[in-house]
Amino acid sequence: MAEEKIVKNTNSNKKNNNTKSNNKKKTKKKTNVKKNNAEQLKRVDSYVEEIERTNNFKKIDIEEIEKQEEIERQTKLKEESNETVEESIEKEFSESKEEDIKDLNKTNGYDLKFDDERLTELDSLDTSFLEGRINKKSKEKKAKKINDSLKKDNIKEKVERNIPFSLKASLLVLCIICGVILVAVASAYQLNSIKEDKKKTEEVNKKNTSKEINKDKNEKKIVDENYLFVGDILTKEYDLKEYYSDSPVVNSSNDSLTTHELYDNLKNYIYIYNPSKVFIEVGTFDFTRDDSTVTIVKYISSIIKEIKNNRPFAEIYVESIYPINDSDDEIIKSEEVDGRTNAVIENANKSIKEICEENDVTYIDLYSDLYSEEDEGLKLDYTTDGFHLSDEGYNVITTKIKRYLK
Repeated sequence: MAEEKIVKNTNSNKKNNNTKSNNKKKTKKKTNVKKNNAEQLKRVDSYVEEIERTNNFKKIDIEEIEKQEEIERQTKLKEESNETVEESIEKEFSESKEEDIKDLNKTNGYDLKFDDERLTELDSLDTSFLEGRINKKSKEKKAKKINDSLKKDNIKEKVERNIPFSLKASLLVLCIICGVILVAVASAYQLNSIKEDKKKTEEVNKKNTSKEINKDKNEKKIVDENYLFVGDILTKEYDLKEYYSDSPVVNSSNDSLTTHELYDNLKNYIYIYNPSKVFIEVGTFDFTRDDSTVTIVKYISSIIKEIKNNRPFAEIYVESIYPINDSDDEIIKSEEVDGRTNAVIENANKSIKEICEENDVTYIDLYSDLYSEEDEGLKLDYTTDGFHLSDEGYNVITTKIKRYLK
């Protein structure tokens, strides 16, 4: 019995020892597991730290990349003007996302080695939140930069595109019309000013002239009588001293004097004599030179105006052109008549009369006094050859002119 007890005690002791050893083994194993778990957690923490460090390095690299991409993007935006903002942004984001994923596979020179067997828990570690945060921030930053650059670089182009062509054309036409109106107003104002200045100048000159004339009249109220007869051969053959023996007369004539020649040499024909009265007989020799009635009237008008300007005290008398006789009478000489016709002479006399009325000078109608209906022209008793006058003809002229000497 004692032996059995001893054997039982021995067995129980063995069991106890085995149990203790097993307990020690279990405790040791638990301790080892805890250590392993702690190491794994440390490794996980270090892994996270490495990832964060890697991401920090990546952020630095991303800023440099973004600068380069910004330069490239600006170039692309200028070249690709037809690409919309949304397409360019989406393209930029897709390219940056692919580059970011590639960069995440790199560690910028750091090789990390892990025990695959012990870090099985890391396989399920979710790092997408880091990638999404990075992509979101970079996407917002790039979108903001793109929008800002588009606003600065393309604002003029957008404005021009928004303005319709018809509106541009209307604005251009409106500007042109306004410019023309301004020019017209300025021109009208300037012309009006010039006219007013000219009018004032003329008024002053008139006042000064009237003052001078009045002064001369006051100083010399009585003008010396000096009657000047100027004309062609018909006046040259006029014996003034015989017909006007009691009057101070002067004969200033030339054989074939024309209106043009008289106008060109008024000084020698008229001015030097300083006449008080001027009797002008000219125009019949203009017809022999094929001058028209218009030419005759133009020069007679100019002669009147020049005499008034240079000899304002002289009284001007313009005689009509004398008629001719181109009949078959034996005394008529066609070479003296020289193609003149009474129809042309009458027409010229009408115009000369009108010019005299316009210039306020006296017109003396001698054509009617020398014309004869019976002889159908210059009365035969008043001519020697159909053109030149006889003594009887000069008697008729003298009787008419003496009326203007009284």
